[in-house]
Amino acid sequence: MATIADSVVSVLPALLGFSDLDLGLFVIMSWANNDPFRVRFKVRT
Repeated sequence: MATIADSVVSVLPALLGFSDLDLGLFVIMSWANNDPFRVRFKVRT
């Protein structure tokens, strides 16, 4: 069941002009700039 929060999370990126992939890459790049090792661990798991 989709909650209101799930709906907002799925719609917001589209409203901002980001696809899910673009948004994901943006978040990963942001984490990579802050903590590369943590990002590699998160991506692997």
